[in-house]
Amino acid sequence: MIQNNNIPQGYKKTEIGIIPQEWKVDRLGEICLTFKSGTTITSQSIKESGLYPVYGGNGLRGYTDSYTHNGDYILIGRQGALCGNINFIRGKAYISEHAIAVQPNESNSIEFLRYKLDFWNLNRFSESSAQPGLSVEKLVRYKLTVPPLQEQRKIAEILGVWDETIEKQSRLIEKLELRKRAIMQRLLTGRTRLPGFTSPWQKVSYSEILKEVKRNMTWDDNEEYDLISVKRRSGGLFHRERILGKDIKTKNLRPAKLGDFLISKMQIVHGASGLVTEEFDGMKISGSYIALVAKSREKVDMNFINWYSQTPYFYHQTYVSSYGVHIEKMTFDLESFMSMNIMLPPLPEQKAIAEVLTTADDEIATHRKKLDALRLQKRGLMQQLLTGKTRVKI
Repeated sequence: MIQNNNIPQGYKKTEIGIIPQEWKVDRLGEICLTFKSGTTITSQSIKESGLYPVYGGNGLRGYTDSYTHNGDYILIGRQGALCGNINFIRGKAYISEHAIAVQPNESNSIEFLRYKLDFWNLNRFSESSAQPGLSVEKLVRYKLTVPPLQEQRKIAEILGVWDETIEKQSRLIEKLELRKRAIMQRLLTGRTRLPGFTSPWQKVSYSEILKEVKRNMTWDDNEEYDLISVKRRSGGLFHRERILGKDIKTKNLRPAKLGDFLISKMQIVHGASGLVTEEFDGMKISGSYIALVAKSREKVDMNFINWYSQTPYFYHQTYVSSYGVHIEKMTFDLESFMSMNIMLPPLPEQKAIAEVLTTADDEIATHRKKLDALRLQKRGLMQQLLTGKTRVKI
């Protein structure tokens, strides 16, 4: 039922919006029993292990032999990219100067307040400067809508169930990732052979099986070019940007084709290599990338090479094939790399290994999509419950 002033039955209009009749508007400073910033701690005082955990704006930083806070606290990051970041801390801990510790009074649920603060992006209250920051003085004036204690607890209980489900899904993905890495280690080194494969592996140099390709292209200042790059840590390719030819200063782009194995000359020591898939076929790479292809498709499956590139041994090979005085400024030397060796199984076994690992990867991707869906659903539920749009039964 809607009242004459367009306010639903059982709701009321307040200075910050329409809320349920039983709810109220309070400042954060009125809700909190304790509200204080952390204390400076030196890096020398932080250890790998110790009596008390040290927390900053991004959670656990290490341990120390002293503590500044005791009890259950909501931790709010106060600086930079971590501004407004929320953590929940129990027991004795050292809270650093990069966080603000918040503890509600007995009339409010700490679990509910944690969800409320996490949902309402406190970063928007940061001081505008080159280094954004939150101050206690500003936060205590922050107004938020608050239901009665029993409803707070019920809302927190419901959202807690979603958190448990999300945590279980996250742990499952971690287990699948560990399993995939173990399978990679066994299959890509030949320690474990797939059923039906007994032929010996051959030691060959990369120059025997791979070759560099440099494709020409006709430049057009009025054409839009899709540029791709490669992520570190074998993270695969990504679409960097679409840009007009006339806006590209260094006109040294080259087309990448399906099946190319790309190596970043400047980032390969950090695992920046990957295979061009159908999604990126025909997109452009800059001169800072090397594209390798199989000399013979009868001998090499590039999917196998792509999986092999994710092993610690391949990482080591690319590292020793690079030169420079600092790891962030090292440059890849293709000639040196091509002289190095790889233990290569026969082509059918290469394809079988790649298929097993791709299946494992697909399974992980499926569970990641489920995790993303759970997080999105939880966010939608928070929107309904934390604003009072949907009420819970007590």
